[in-house]
Amino acid sequence: HARTYNVSTDPANSGVYYNLLSAHPPFQIDGNLGMTAGIAEMLMQSRGQTLSLLPALPEAWKAGGEIRGMRAEGGFEVDMTWHDGDIRADIHSLAGQTCRIQAREGILIEVYHKDNELVTANNGHERLLSFDTKAGNTYTVIAHKNGGAGISVKDLHYQTVNSHPEQNDASHLKKSPDSKLYDLTGRRLAAPPARGAYIEDGKVKLKD
Repeated sequence: HARTYNVSTDPANSGVYYNLLSAHPPFQIDGNLGMTAGIAEMLMQSRGQTLSLLPALPEAWKAGGEIRGMRAEGGFEVDMTWHDGDIRADIHSLAGQTCRIQAREGILIEVYHKDNELVTANNGHERLLSFDTKAGNTYTVIAHKNGGAGISVKDLHYQTVNSHPEQNDASHLKKSPDSKLYDLTGRRLAAPPARGAYIEDGKVKLKD
């Protein structure tokens, strides 16, 4: 079952550093790999050929985000972006298997193929949506709340690093009013360093 947890980023509490490496001495490889595996499961789960998108998204990430290259059972590779409850997932079929999308109650799901051709859709009450795929083809899944304004395939683009600069518009994403600064080991900083790398609001920055 999908659940959310609080993770300490205070090394004194034997949690994880800000870069998600385990802070528990001695070096814990199971902690490092387990943390990243847990995050992956929060963003996408796959059982057989059934995919669950954002099953346990943390509250702090709901304003918007993006993942690329997630592998799912059944031979699928998933690129996904989300914003305030709307999801766009580009599912690349590597093996030509049937794909199934698990939906929560009240979530409308639409599946498109090339040229915005509608493949299938649910009615907001069906909990499982299936569609056949062909190896090498990409299918775009759009999910939004039933009764809401919804989104179209063209409305939700990838918000971070993208090979198409014209789609990199993240101006609508929420920004924390309190800037959070850390060094690369996870220690909190009162101000940016005079030079070198540091982390501000989750992004790595570099001062020459």
